Amino acid sequence: MNAPQPPSLAAKLALYTAAKNHLEARIKAIKAEVQLSMEAGEIQTLKPKAADKTLLATISYSYGKTDVVITDPKAYVDFVKAHHPTEIVEVVRPAFTDRVKDEIRKFGSYADPATGEAQTWFQWQIGNPYISVKVDPDITEAIGDAIDGGHLIIPEIEG
Repeated sequence: MNAPQPPSLAAKLALYTAAKNHLEARIKAIKAEVQLSMEAGEIQTLKPKAADKTLLATISYSYGKTDVVITDPKAYVDFVKAHHPTEIVEVVRPAFTDRVKDEIRKFGSYADPATGEAQTWFQWQIGNPYISVKVDPDITEAIGDAIDGGHLIIPEIEG
């Protein structure tokens, strides 16, 4: 069997991405409505069923995860300095690092502003390649209308 050609795969990717975009927006809106109704009625679990009584899913209302938050960072640092001094590390402020990186991106290098000496403690790093899909908003809307109307048909596309 011959593999589909890239133009055919690209068209399918565009159509499926448009459908995904529409569905993600609908899911977010519906989740918000379901959450409000579950909070109001103090319902913890819903088990929606299809017309033939087949269980579609179990939807649970989950409270946020419990975690620890340091509410007084200065007091925490003072405590660690006094009782666990080896746990303190020197750190460059992230905002300064961001400014330095912006300058490197802009000029391709970085020099000490006071001396003009070029710095060599950085390198360029290229991320992994990836596919980016930007679906035309009109296509997303048309796919969404088809989904909402219950008659979505993804056509076979010849390559």
